[in-house]
Amino acid sequence: MRFKIPWWRFLYTGILALCLPLLSKRLIRECPKGEAGTYFKERLGYLPKTPTGAPAPLWIHCASMGEVITAEPLIRALLQTPQYQHLPVLITCMTATGAAQIRQRFQDYPNVTQAFLPLDFPFCVQTSIQRVCPRLVIILETELWPNWLTATQKSTCPILLINGRLSAKSLRRYQQLRWLFMPALACIDAFILKSLADQQAFEQLGVPLEKTQISPNLKLLSQVPESVHQSLQDWQTTLGQRPIWVAASTHLGEETQILQTHRFVLQTYPQALLILVPRHPQRFAQVAQQLQQEAWCFCQRSQETWPNIQHQVWLGDSLGELLLYYGVADAAFIGGTWHPDIGGHNPLEALIMQTRTFWGPHHQQQADLADLLTTHKLITQVESPEQLAQALISFWQKASETEQNMQEILQSQQSLALNLPLDLIKSYLNKQQIP
Repeated sequence: MRFKIPWWRFLYTGILALCLPLLSKRLIRECPKGEAGTYFKERLGYLPKTPTGAPAPLWIHCASMGEVITAEPLIRALLQTPQYQHLPVLITCMTATGAAQIRQRFQDYPNVTQAFLPLDFPFCVQTSIQRVCPRLVIILETELWPNWLTATQKSTCPILLINGRLSAKSLRRYQQLRWLFMPALACIDAFILKSLADQQAFEQLGVPLEKTQISPNLKLLSQVPESVHQSLQDWQTTLGQRPIWVAASTHLGEETQILQTHRFVLQTYPQALLILVPRHPQRFAQVAQQLQQEAWCFCQRSQETWPNIQHQVWLGDSLGELLLYYGVADAAFIGGTWHPDIGGHNPLEALIMQTRTFWGPHHQQQADLADLLTTHKLITQVESPEQLAQALISFWQKASETEQNMQEILQSQQSLALNLPLDLIKSYLNKQQIP
């Protein structure tokens, strides 16, 4: 007996079908309120149809809210190019939050349409491709759906994967399923990856080096909301001129090291202020108790009290204000990097706020950023409280020079992060006639 699809797709689709009961529960859970009809119709492949004779759209897939936010500067840069300002763009996602972000962020672009990605069954993906007729498909991050990729390739539509990453854990999983993911990856025409480690990981899965490029993380292009800029001015005026540093997303045990650092700092800068922001809200009270037991002069953000010149520590026990803490600080330490079991948190928010950034030796969860940031001296690794204190003191003593250098390097990397994928997209679009 012969099947119309390769054996690996037949097996994969069969496994997917067996998972339908679980998939159904997830679909119901993720369905946006009041949009059940449209949602399920699109998940079955009935995406907005491109009218006969109309220009074929660019199809961009962002799995959820995070990918939409990451992709926004790149999409806007493309649509602000005169040649492509009227190009129809379909942006798909898989979650209600992602859909809401697409509509909110691109409401000023009438040529941008939002839809939900079809389920990865042959009928669903083939129906969607026939209805959309895309001229180019772009996938953000590493969202690999084998049937969709194969159907897109068979339609002769090029596929680009941008801002791709493959962690060690994902690589092991993909290697165990080589029979599935190697043919799927072969459908993609070009890859822009975040690091050399990612490039090597994709190479192990059979992706030729000539198909790949390395570019800085698109998250470097993240925009600071206008509301943050407005609030930041008020915060800066209230806090006044004094050395300020923030220890963000700290974990159990790290607060003790951070406070030890601050004791060293106070010997040189008696008016220095530490903003201490624990990672988990359930630990706010515990850290406040530690500050009280150690007789620190501190105040708490949750009590809506502002630190005066006598306060040594400001406990950032609030949610959604991390950008503001970074913005008012001269320097930042990224928590979880003195804790071997945590592996660090993302430092990009600190960098985007142009705050001098430090972290410890344990940042394996940020492997795609570590090489880039260290190589270009956008971040400094410190091994101990003493070393962090020395680095902070040295920074404040020559802050203007350091700040200027960091801004120049950051702007250079932001330019690279935007222009490499943008040029690649344009090169593929230019192969086709854009009405």
